[in-house]
Amino acid sequence: MTEGRRTSPGASDLFEHLQTTGADVVSEARSRVERIRKGDFSVELVGADGRPFTGNVRLRLQRHEFRFGANIHCQWRDHLSDRPDLVAKGLEVVAELFSTGVLLQHWKFSQQSPDAAFDFGRAEEDYAWMGRHGIEPRWHSLVYNDPNGMVPWCSRVTSTGEWWRRIEAFLAAVGEHWSGRCAEYDLMNEMNFRRDWVATNNPAFPAVWDPDVGERISRTARKHLPEARLALLNYWALGDPESENYRFNMEYYRQMKRRGAPVDLFATQGHHDYGMSPESLRLDRISDGFDELGEIGPVAVTEFNGLCRNKGRDDPKLMTDEQAAQWTVEFYTLVFSKPYVTGLTHWFVFDELSGDKLDAGLLTLDGKEKAECRALRELLTRQWRTDWRGPAGHDGIVRFRGFFGTYDVIIGGRRCGGIGLLAEGPRSVRVQVEP
Repeated sequence: MTEGRRTSPGASDLFEHLQTTGADVVSEARSRVERIRKGDFSVELVGADGRPFTGNVRLRLQRHEFRFGANIHCQWRDHLSDRPDLVAKGLEVVAELFSTGVLLQHWKFSQQSPDAAFDFGRAEEDYAWMGRHGIEPRWHSLVYNDPNGMVPWCSRVTSTGEWWRRIEAFLAAVGEHWSGRCAEYDLMNEMNFRRDWVATNNPAFPAVWDPDVGERISRTARKHLPEARLALLNYWALGDPESENYRFNMEYYRQMKRRGAPVDLFATQGHHDYGMSPESLRLDRISDGFDELGEIGPVAVTEFNGLCRNKGRDDPKLMTDEQAAQWTVEFYTLVFSKPYVTGLTHWFVFDELSGDKLDAGLLTLDGKEKAECRALRELLTRQWRTDWRGPAGHDGIVRFRGFFGTYDVIIGGRRCGGIGLLAEGPRSVRVQVEP
C-alpha cells in the first residue's frame, strides 16, 4: 500500500496546510449535512382511547439512518484477554458512539481444516453483544485471499475448479446461517494486493483482481444472500487520483457496474497516516475522489482511521492529538454530507490493535480516552443528535426538524414506542402511545 506516500519531508505545518486547502469544502459540507440528512416531520400522538395525546413528550434519535460504525471484532479483544476492564471500556465506547459494528468472520476463522464443518462461533459472540446494545452488524469479509483472511490450509488446494466449489460451499453456509441476521457484507477485500503472497501460497485461487472473477463471486454470493447489501472493498487514497491503485480501483468498480454485477456498495477503506503525501490528505482532493466514486454507485467507508503513525516506520508525528481529532471531525462531516455515502466505520478502538497503525485508536492501550474519542462524542452524540422535548399540540401533533433515523417516543421518562423517520419514508406518522 504505497500510493500517496511522501516524496519529500512534506509541509512544515501539515495542519495549517490541510486547514487552508480544506476550509471551503468543509464549510460547504456542514451546510449540506443540514440540508440532506434532516427532514421536517409531523408526529401525531394518539392515546389508547383514540383521542389526541396533548401532554409532554420526548422524541429522541436512537439511531441515525446513516450507518456510523466501529470495529468491535474479536481480534483486539483477544489481545486484551487478560484485561477484561479494558475490553469493557472499549465496548462501552462503541455502544455509546456507534450504531453499526463489524462482524469479523474471515473464512480462516470459519474452517480450520479442509474437511471441517463451518464454524461461526466467533461471530456469534459479537452478534449477541450487538443485539444487546441495539447495534446493527456488518460482515467483514467473505472473500479475502490474503494471509489475514484466507484459510491456513489454502496451499493444499491445487485446482481452481476445487476452489470454485469451495467458494460456493462457504457462501452457501454463510447464507444458510446468517441470511436475515446480517444485512451488509464486504463481498471481496483488497482484490489487488499481496499478489506475490498469492503466487507463492495460493496460486490456484481465482484471480480476484480480474473483473470476470469478481462478477462470478458476486453472483454466487447473491444467490445465497438474496436480500443482503454486498460491498466491494479496497484500499486506496481518494486524495491521490494519479496513483496506479486509484485508477485500478475506479476501473475495476466501473467494470463491475457495466457488467451488472449484483454489487450494492462501492466501498473504500479510508485509512490515513502521516506517511502519506500532504496533497493526498487534502479534504478538497478527497472530496473530489468521493464524487468520482459516487458516480459509480452508493458508497461506504468501511475501515476509517484518522491521521496517525504506522508501525515499523519512522513516520514523524506531524500534528497534536487535538489537531488530528479536528481533521477526523472534518472528514466525518465531509463523508456525512455526501448523499451517495451510506455509512462510515471507524476501524481502531485501541491504539496498535487491529492493523498496522500505531496510534489510530479512540483509546490508548491503557484505556485512556484520546482527543479523537472526545471529538467524536461531541459530534455524534451532541451536534448530530435530535432530542425534541415539549408538549404536543392540541391536536396531538408534534412538528420538528430532525436527523433521519429511528426515534424513541418517551413519555413520563418511559419509552412507550418507536418510530422510523427515514429519508425515503413518509414525513408524517401516527403513533399510538400508552403513557
